[in-house]
Amino acid sequence: MENVNTIFVEGSPDVQALDFASYVSDIKGESGETSPYFVEIKALVEAEKFDEVYQKFVGESDLLLSIEDQEIELAFNHLLAVLIGGQSTTSESLLQQLVDALVKAEGKANIRLQILSNFFNVLPVSSPLRYNIFVAVINVASQNNRMEAVSTQLKSIKSWLQEWNSSKEQTRELYRLLSEKLNAAQYYKQSYEFTLKYLTSFESEAEEGKEFAKKAIAEVIKMPGVFQFEDLAKLPSVQLLKDETIFSLLSIFLSGNLKEYRKFISENAQLSQELGFNEEDNVSKIRMLTLASLGSEHLGKELSYSAVCEALEIDAEEVEFWVIDVVRAGLIEAKLNQLNETVTISRSTRRIFSTNDWKELSTKMKGWKQSLSDILKVISNAKVIAQSSVNANGNASVSITTNATTNA
Repeated sequence: MENVNTIFVEGSPDVQALDFASYVSDIKGESGETSPYFVEIKALVEAEKFDEVYQKFVGESDLLLSIEDQEIELAFNHLLAVLIGGQSTTSESLLQQLVDALVKAEGKANIRLQILSNFFNVLPVSSPLRYNIFVAVINVASQNNRMEAVSTQLKSIKSWLQEWNSSKEQTRELYRLLSEKLNAAQYYKQSYEFTLKYLTSFESEAEEGKEFAKKAIAEVIKMPGVFQFEDLAKLPSVQLLKDETIFSLLSIFLSGNLKEYRKFISENAQLSQELGFNEEDNVSKIRMLTLASLGSEHLGKELSYSAVCEALEIDAEEVEFWVIDVVRAGLIEAKLNQLNETVTISRSTRRIFSTNDWKELSTKMKGWKQSLSDILKVISNAKVIAQSSVNANGNASVSITTNATTNA
């Protein structure tokens, strides 16, 4: 799906219709202009009943999908051009029927996706029908394990929705569909992104998003590679769950540790089963988050293997494996000292960015600004001294004065 393309078919609408009817007759194995199908279409064309003609053409979608693979795309492009360039008063309805037929068809997923992409690109940029076609692409891709065909288009969705003048309901429907289909295809981070977008759309109608929020909490906890829960917890629909058990669980993954999680599960074993959790996966995730918090608390300091063992409830020989896993997840940067059995964490992802964290960051930035200012002054003075030395030796006659400033 890229820019708008154009498909040309020569001739007036009646000529185009008869040409396509002849093509379909050949596929059916009938004899050209004397075939029953062609004769029927010709009679409708002569009676100027083009809506009936095009309806019959759309009804041949299954037939077009049965021909040789290399011809299918051309056949549908031909049909699309006939419908767009014809005299139908219901062209959008006919195109929607054609799109629906392509979604319902089985097999040949790559070809169907290419045909839908062609349809998308031929339509004007602002055509609302593009929304329906994109939804069809998502469904075909999802049904056939081809969500990579959608994942590359995600960055364009915001601008597309504006171009199509999509309603709030359509926007929500698309966000929810993408959240579910991307999750099923294991595109977890992208799925989480659209989960947040969907729930954000209920900012002024939080109660309406409450039920989905419950489901979203469980699904996000299950998602491998997703470790940030602060944005989810802040959403109004999620905040409405503050007095419910599911929010208590989210709070543990937001800022709690393994011990808190163990206690919660011992008291809410039934909830864990209802939500379909894999306890091994949940324990693994909360261990990684616990180590990330330890890193934040001991940043730049040595953390003993024994401290890691206690916090993660693991044996000493497992410490290095867990540290490596958390580094791979991007939650920390660390060095292992096997001789002294210590871990030095140089960077750690904060699970919650509090007011104090912002103040700390502000203090550090002021320090960096002052340091840069001092460095610029040193450089400026060095230039002046160097220039004075050159002039003293008679090798130059231009005096340079540098006023260093910084906007850091």
